[in-house]
Amino acid sequence: MISKLLEKNFHLILPFEMAFNFPHTEGYDPEKVIEEFWQRYDINDSRDYIVCLYLKALGKEVSDPVKDYSYDELKSYSLELMHLLVAYYLCHIHNVDLSELDVPNLSQGKITEEELKFRQINFALFGNKITAK
Repeated sequence: MISKLLEKNFHLILPFEMAFNFPHTEGYDPEKVIEEFWQRYDINDSRDYIVCLYLKALGKEVSDPVKDYSYDELKSYSLELMHLLVAYYLCHIHNVDLSELDVPNLSQGKITEEELKFRQINFALFGNKITAK
């Protein structure tokens, strides 16, 4: 049963498995992988992609304020996220200093009116965020 299911869907899983082999290629640079990911996707984009993936995994309809990404967009983001996780893991186990990495820490775009409303809803639900002492 499992082998037939795996055989049927192996072509879908293979790109994710390849993310673990990619670091063994000549010239692999995990810091470059990290920088390129964050230059392509800012933190807000990443949040939206992950929320969309989560809702779709639950079989829910995706609606505002989350963008409903296409299958190809979600597949591409998921694969790049897997490469990012592998790169961060390698940096962690090899004690790579990432302090000089050129990673933007804020959103690249302007906050839209829709996003502002969403943030206001979050604030109304959760109130001020107070750091635990």
